[in-house]
Order: sequence, then structure tokens, then C-alpha cells
Amino acid sequence: MIRPTVSVIIPIFNGEKYIRQTIESIIAQDHDSCEIIVVDDGSTDTTGDIISEFPHIRYFRQENKGVAAARNSGIQKAFGDYLAFIDADDLWDSAKLSKQLAFMVEHPQIGYTFTRHTLFLSEDMEAMPDWVRPDYAEAELTAYIPSSMMIKRDVFIRIGYFDESFVLSEDSDWFMRARDLGIQMAVIPENLLLKRIHSANLSGDTLKTQNSLMRAIKNSIVRNKKKGKISVIIPVHNGEKYLSEAIDSVLAQTLRPYEIIVVNDGSIDKTEDICKGYGDKIRYASQENKGAASARNTGIKLAEGEYLSFLDADDLWSESRLSQGMEAMKKDPSIAMTFGMVAEFYSPETDEAFRDRYKCQRIPLKGIHPGTLLIRKDDMMRVGLFDETFRTGEFLDWFNRANDMGLKYLMTDQIQMRRRIHYTNHGITQQSSKEDYLRIVKERLMKRKGGKSDENR
Repeated sequence: MIRPTVSVIIPIFNGEKYIRQTIESIIAQDHDSCEIIVVDDGSTDTTGDIISEFPHIRYFRQENKGVAAARNSGIQKAFGDYLAFIDADDLWDSAKLSKQLAFMVEHPQIGYTFTRHTLFLSEDMEAMPDWVRPDYAEAELTAYIPSSMMIKRDVFIRIGYFDESFVLSEDSDWFMRARDLGIQMAVIPENLLLKRIHSANLSGDTLKTQNSLMRAIKNSIVRNKKKGKISVIIPVHNGEKYLSEAIDSVLAQTLRPYEIIVVNDGSIDKTEDICKGYGDKIRYASQENKGAASARNTGIKLAEGEYLSFLDADDLWSESRLSQGMEAMKKDPSIAMTFGMVAEFYSPETDEAFRDRYKCQRIPLKGIHPGTLLIRKDDMMRVGLFDETFRTGEFLDWFNRANDMGLKYLMTDQIQMRRRIHYTNHGITQQSSKEDYLRIVKERLMKRKGGKSDENR
């Protein structure tokens, strides 16, 4: 049996004093299938020289951006099936990785684990500082901190990276996001971490820590208010002919969405009148004509739901489209997005000559298509908005970026969308923009070719 690999990530800034001991505690692990990644966050001391004494360590240096950015940089470079973190002043028990890994392999439903830990004083400290509670000084406690955590790589990607806007409590913000998503966690009831207390500990700034923690709590409250709510976004340009049918197919869902946002992309027909006829059943927004990517992005920015879904103004949803996607995501919390099958049909007004030229697919197709996408808004924003420089192919570009980030998706086997084939299909009217697809392919090939390690030693 192939042993799972673990990537150990160490963020460091001016950590020359303790980093050697930290690395030695990792090298001493009885699980040998791991890589060690050190991300130097702009140190001005001898940190780099010390790391160079360990030739097997993958060492990266960046401008000073903070501990969250350093961890994120390490994660992006990691190859392991599992991720583990340790601060540059902490120490691990030699069985730390093996015990966590064995537990997680035995309990595959668990996404991440913590261990217990004790605090110890650095040699330059005579007593525990005031910010350490007296009952914590000698106690063995569960360590809800990165140095204790091990997590499946795909689960981490599902939850998302550390928020780099936090100077402190970035880990608390991340743990709250994991909890809010319902990711299962467990604690290994053994003391496998020694947490060093010294004069330069970031957590010593009590007021800043409290303020950052309050911000993380507020973020969690906002997320939970939106929990389970779906925002449906319909971009439309001169769509008077089919728009009502598209909106009605969303209103007919067995799982009703929280909101339907129709973005009028500079239409000059009766699109606006049709939208206003729905009253408060939809949210209406309009903009100058900028293309489908821009219209979808406008809808995303306006959306208040936890989840996002899209429908083009000439297509139709099956009644159970949203419920199917939500059921699939609830069964497996590691899934970031779902898609479904697509059935094509000729619009009634098309003639035989058109149907001979543009053939409908006779069997349903796997729909890697915005019309079958269901995704959490947080995940959408981590990938980024649609690239508005594309007139066609913007979704393919976005999906490639999501794949590169490691977002996990599921293709359900039910028909979720009926795609209308008609005279003004975007794919037919924009055939001159096929260079967009060539550009996507070219950029992807260039990225793969240049995506090798950028290590600095």
C-alpha cells in the first residue's frame, strides 16, 4: 500500500533563534513520507543560511506579507495528500504525523484533526507572560492552532486559503469557515505539540488579537445568515423572445432559490419591460453592453446567497435542477461545485435548413456549463470573476482556473438543463470569436510549461 504523503509547511520571519530545533523535530518524525516547505516571509536575519544547512528542505522566499500569506504560498507549492503546519518556534513529538495520519486514514469522514499540547518557556523567559492564563501555563490542552493541525489537501482547498487581510487571528477565521461548512473534525487525545512562549509571540498583543477575533466572529455570523440560500443569476442581451420561459423555469424549482438576479446587458428590445413585469419576484439590474462575462460578474457582486447558480436567458432548467445539486453537495462536503447533464432541443421557430446545418445532440451531454453550475460564492470568489476580455469561452477559462486551484467537482447523472438551439445562439453568432478559445488553450499550455518550481535557495 502506498503511504500517503504529508507536506509540512513552516512560515517564518526572522526566526533564526528557534528554527533549527523546529526542523529537527520534523526530521525526527517516524512518518518518513513527507516534504518540508519553508516560506521565508522577508527575513532580515540568518534564517536563509540556517535553512541551507538542510538540503532536502524546499525553501522559498517572498517579500514580507504576513503569516497568512506565507502559509498560503507554501500550500500552493505543496505536493502532499495531507497538509500539516508548524510555526518556526514550536516542536513536535516524533509520533505526531504518524498518529494523526493513521487516525485519518482509519476515519475517512474526518477532514482535519488537532492534537493536545503543552506550553513551555523559552530560555530567555523567567515566567509566563500576563497574557497566558495561569490555568493554561502547565495544563495539557487541545491545541486549536495551525501547529497542531493536519488536514486533507482537497478539504483545505474546499474551505479556502487563510485570509491575508488578517494580521492576527487568521487561523481563527479559517477554523470558523471550516466549522460553518460542516467539515468534520477530530482531536487526537495525546500531547504531541510543544508550544514555545517567548517575548516575540504574535499572540502577546492581546488588544489586536481580540479585535481580529471579533472580526472573524462577525464574518461567521454573516455567513450563517446566508447559509443554504441560492442566488440565481441570468445575464440577458436582447432576450425578449425566450427570457420569460427561462425565468419561469427558475420560479418552478422544487427547491426555491433565495433570489433571482436578472442582469440586462444593454438590451434594446423589450427585455426591461419583461423583467419589470415580474415585480419583486426577481432583482433587476442593467448595464451598458459589455458581454456575458461582465453581466454574470455584475450578478455575482450583487448576490446575497451562500450559493451561486447561473442560467442563460434562452435556456431552461428541469424542476429539480437546484435540489439535485444541493443534495450532492450535502452528501460530500469536500465538493466545491456540481454540474449536471444537458439535453438540447430545437426552438420551435427554427426551419429544416437550420436544423440540417446545426445538429442537436440526440443524447444528453455532460454539462460543464454555467447553466448547470452550483457553487458556493466563497469558492467562486477564490477562483475569481469571469475574465471580461473574452467574448466567448469565458467559462472555459474560469473552469480551468478552478481546476488549477484543485476545486473538486461532481457531475450528477440527471438532466438539469435544456439548451435551446436557435438562430441567435451565442455560439453561432460569435463564431468569429473562436480566437478566444485558441487563446485559452495557448495560455493553459504556457502555464503548464512554466508552472515548475520557483524555488530560491
